[in-house]
Amino acid sequence: MTMQFTKIQSPISLAHAVIRRYSVSDDGLALELQAWNNSNVHLNFSGVIGLGDFGGREISGFVQSNASSEILRVALHRMFGRIPESHEYHLFQGLDHDDQVTIEVIAKAVTVTI
Repeated sequence: MTMQFTKIQSPISLAHAVIRRYSVSDDGLALELQAWNNSNVHLNFSGVIGLGDFGGREISGFVQSNASSEILRVALHRMFGRIPESHEYHLFQGLDHDDQVTIEVIAKAVTVTI
C-alpha cells in the first residue's frame, strides 16, 4: 500500500505549534496546541479507540494517514477481535518539523477550532 496523507486543515498554520495539553473523555480526546502566533488551536477527536504519545511536543502539522501503525492494529484488534477490511476508524498523526510522528490518535473523526 502506498502511504498517503491528508493534511488536517486548521484556521491557523500549525507550523511551529506546541502541544499544550490533552484530555480524554468517554470516547473523545481534546488536544490543545499553541500556534506560532500564541493562538490556541483545539483538535477534538470523536470515537477514540487508541492514543500513542511519543514524547515530542513540537508539531508542524496533523495528517490523516493510511499508513500501518502498531497502535492502529492493537486498537482495531481490541475493538473487533478479527480486524475487518473496512471500518470507520482513522489514523491521525501529529508530525514534527522532520515529519516524525509525535502523537497518534485512532478515532472516527476530528474537528479543528480556534
